[in-house]
Amino acid sequence: MPSSTDLHTTLDTLQDLLDNDTFFAENADGVAGLLHKLCTAIADKPQPSSGANREEATTAAPIIDDEGVWEVEDTSAPPSFVNATDSEAEKLSDDDFAKLQDTVTSSKSAAAEAGSPEEKVELLTKAMEAEAKLGQLSAMTIAKRAEQLLLSKRVQAALADASAAIALNPDSSRSLRVKGMSLRRLGKYEDAMAALGAAQSIDFNDEAGIMMNEIKPFVEEIKKTEAEKRTKEKEEKLKAAKAKAAERRRAQQEAAEKASCCDSGHGCSHGHSHSHGQSGGGGVPPGAGGGMPGFPGMENLSPSAQSKLMDLMAGMQSGQPDMAKVMEAMNDPELGPVIQNLVGGSMGGMGGMGGMGGMGGMGGMGGMGGMGGAPPTSDDNGVDISDDNGVDIESIPSDDDEPPTLIDVD
Repeated sequence: MPSSTDLHTTLDTLQDLLDNDTFFAENADGVAGLLHKLCTAIADKPQPSSGANREEATTAAPIIDDEGVWEVEDTSAPPSFVNATDSEAEKLSDDDFAKLQDTVTSSKSAAAEAGSPEEKVELLTKAMEAEAKLGQLSAMTIAKRAEQLLLSKRVQAALADASAAIALNPDSSRSLRVKGMSLRRLGKYEDAMAALGAAQSIDFNDEAGIMMNEIKPFVEEIKKTEAEKRTKEKEEKLKAAKAKAAERRRAQQEAAEKASCCDSGHGCSHGHSHSHGQSGGGGVPPGAGGGMPGFPGMENLSPSAQSKLMDLMAGMQSGQPDMAKVMEAMNDPELGPVIQNLVGGSMGGMGGMGGMGGMGGMGGMGGMGGMGGAPPTSDDNGVDISDDNGVDIESIPSDDDEPPTLIDVD
């Protein structure tokens, strides 16, 4: 049995040959023979016979209960040979050359007449050795020995010979057929189907056709299992991607809400810092915190406008509103609309809107007594009718008014 050192030496030699293009072109047969030797040496490695380890010994353990799969043999593979180079063959004497040719012929003839596969293997091995010395090792001789090895159920050795023969002649239907049958016995169904199919395309064989039909259900089962596995893996990847995308959207939404909250003054420190000692809200009327529900338009105010509005509401809540601030807020283009919505129909018009009626409790605020109507600052059409000093222009007599009657004191 070749040692590990022998295998490494063979590999190194083969690599040197492959690196030398000229030598490789001139000695293709020798390289192929070396490859055959390597395949045989690998196949000849000892194989464990215990159940679990035997599965490791076969490259692809069968996944289906198949009685057609054979156990890997424990016997060693027959020797392999490398074609002699042209220069080595030229050194042979005529007598040696003739003897080698006779050995090839007689060994092949004897193998054809031999009864048992083991005998045939031995005779074909002699023929291969002689052919290699002549530099004439043929794919046909190797393939014939592969057939006999397979009949002897030495499936690993048969596969090695078949592979070596294919290296010499890729179009050998016999070599491809033996390779496919060997792979089938090892439970490598898909590889077996490919090799048998290639053999059938070159030269149809009934036995190979029967074997292809035999392993077809196994191949379909393997493909189905692999497809289900791929589908499951794809679904798991899709599920993980969706979860990751959902988490990313959730984080983005939270960040957007936080940014929007700070932009509008809600949830930020400056939006709740105005405390005037009132209980239950730090200056913010009940219902006005956190987005201030009940104060329509509040969310659209700037932070400074919100602060003014909360100060105004705090004063109204105390029962002593600063009317100057109220009037200022009413005329503020930003605060005015919000206050109008706040007051709604509960509050009488300020100015020309009539007296401010009693206002129901706003967020705990007691009813506010009706306020006398403030002097109107505009007419029915919205035209300002007060002078810069707040004097009601309509109260000034016009030229059309009748002059006062003079009383004669005499």
